[in-house]
Amino acid sequence: MLVINMKNIYKVFIMVFCVLLLTAAETPTASLDKLLNAAKTDPNNPEVYYNLGVTYGKQGHFTKALDAYSKVVQLKPDFSDAWYNMGLSYYQLKQPEKEMESYKKAIQYKPNFADAHYNLGLCYYDRQDYTVAVQSFKAAINNKAKYPEAYYNIGLAYAHLGQEREAIDAYKKAITFKPDYAKAWYNMGISNGALGKFQEEASAYLKAIELKPDYVSAHYNLGLAYYSLKQYPQAVETYKKAISLDPKFANAYLNLGLVYDVMGKGDDAIAQYQLAIQNDPKNSKAYYNMGVALSLLKKYPEAYNAYQSAIKTNPKYAKAYYNLGIVCYNMGKFQEEIDYYKNAIRVQPGYVNAHYNLGLAYLGMGQKEQARSQYSELVKFDQAAADKLLVTINKKK
Repeated sequence: MLVINMKNIYKVFIMVFCVLLLTAAETPTASLDKLLNAAKTDPNNPEVYYNLGVTYGKQGHFTKALDAYSKVVQLKPDFSDAWYNMGLSYYQLKQPEKEMESYKKAIQYKPNFADAHYNLGLCYYDRQDYTVAVQSFKAAINNKAKYPEAYYNIGLAYAHLGQEREAIDAYKKAITFKPDYAKAWYNMGISNGALGKFQEEASAYLKAIELKPDYVSAHYNLGLAYYSLKQYPQAVETYKKAISLDPKFANAYLNLGLVYDVMGKGDDAIAQYQLAIQNDPKNSKAYYNMGVALSLLKKYPEAYNAYQSAIKTNPKYAKAYYNLGIVCYNMGKFQEEIDYYKNAIRVQPGYVNAHYNLGLAYLGMGQKEQARSQYSELVKFDQAAADKLLVTINKKK
């Protein structure tokens, strides 16, 4: 069985932080020195410390910015913009708990603060609390109707919750307010794919690519959509485009190889798997797929080596152990065959095909009782497979 890398690996969760230093008309134009002097001459003026915090923030001095904003809220506790910018500063300093508390304070003093609701939603999203994140994003929209980023992140949160239809509706809303929102088109494609709507999926990726021709992930996922639609020549061209944009994209080589395999072009497939490995030497799926392709070409020693590399890079790769058993059978290595089926079962207990083949392998070695032991195991997982094995065992004299 060939392995295809699923599209959700490339779902890009872009969380656009609204880094808005809300200084309104009084944005300082004075130098930092003048602001520091102003703080000395007018130490009880929260506006001075606020503008000092903004200036420090613009310079990337976020700890100093926090000190300034802290002085602001000491002097004027309901200064919501200062609380908000404190949240942004804590974000830059990677202090998420304090960041959240700052946004909550901003909202406490200014309940209609859309950007504070939005950034609080991002915090919940980052904590994987997607339901609460949606609530915060919706609160942002309630106070700022045309907010495409909020709709977009609602879509991402719904997708995480498995509510793909709701996600699509949210992406559509984002696009309504921002038609050139390539990432919204892209993620709408992913949600359509999750619903099995592959034509709609492909159309969404094509729109994303139209807006952003060098969108590598969109080209890659478009290849997956074409694969699902059995439009293999289009899939080939799309993967080639992704590779031309990112020549080190190992999974694009991997999936291009898969398409060639399905098209019956085994040698071309193997060449792509080799390129995948060249760009990602630990890509166990590429080794595995190469083993499958070589087995189909009856190149069993080469397939054996490929599967060995697969389990070396992923010691828990049950299917690779299983296929190694099959390759060993074809090479006449019957004891090794048994050992690999056992390893497949060790890694994946209840592996029906491995139990079945292990029973046949024991039978081939004249070990009828051991074969019956596999029948007893199979009964626990698959009665039909167990019965089939038992019939074969009873026929053996």
